Amino acid sequence: MRLGSSLTAAHTWYGNDTVAGIFDGWAQVPFVRDRYGDNYHHRLWGKPIMLGAGGLVLWMMMSLTYVIAIITLFPDVLPPQLPPSP
Repeated sequence: MRLGSSLTAAHTWYGNDTVAGIFDGWAQVPFVRDRYGDNYHHRLWGKPIMLGAGGLVLWMMMSLTYVIAIITLFPDVLPPQLPPSP
């Protein structure tokens, strides 16, 4: 299989997935409006976004802690310092 053909196939797959994700929702809008009317309970995005942001902050804190620990415990793994330029 040539590289170009696999890239084209991947591009087509992602493109079809994106188009299907956009247009599938359009058929659901009239169905939900007819079935539930104004009594439809909308789910908020705030909680998932805050959980994701909190997880990202925790992950960054843990990564920074590991890097600081490795630099502190094993200073010989760092490259030697260059002398100051005159």
